[in-house]
Amino acid sequence: MVYLKRPYELEYFSANQWADAPANMVAPLLAQSLSQSGVWRDVVLLPSLVSGDYRLDVYGFALQQEFFQQPSRVRVTARAQLVDLKQATIVGMQRFEAVEPAPSENAYGGVVAANRAVAALLDQITVWLRECVGHSPTCRRSM
Repeated sequence: MVYLKRPYELEYFSANQWADAPANMVAPLLAQSLSQSGVWRDVVLLPSLVSGDYRLDVYGFALQQEFFQQPSRVRVTARAQLVDLKQATIVGMQRFEAVEPAPSENAYGGVVAANRAVAALLDQITVWLRECVGHSPTCRRSM
């Protein structure tokens, strides 16, 4: 579990670790969120033999607890790119970020805040995808 006391200086909780890499734990949550959104008929995690109309690429996922102030905060960031597979074009690209205060100044407080931050990030991505599929101008190519 990564934390920062000073900008750009990563430290790790020595007695605590995630059950899996955070990006691996978020992927099924994102699929579930998109399935429940009503935007998509079906959501399939890759790799898969199922073909589709769109592919969502999520990369640059980062999750860290920052002790720059009290209460500490958890920051989660990711970049996403929506590809129209039928047209072979990028529909939109976006950077997402969510920040949540930790209820305590330790690893457990970071996990609680991380759960809230990830939920907020998933909501942001879902709203953005709804706009992209609806061809809204707010689905832009900005990073």
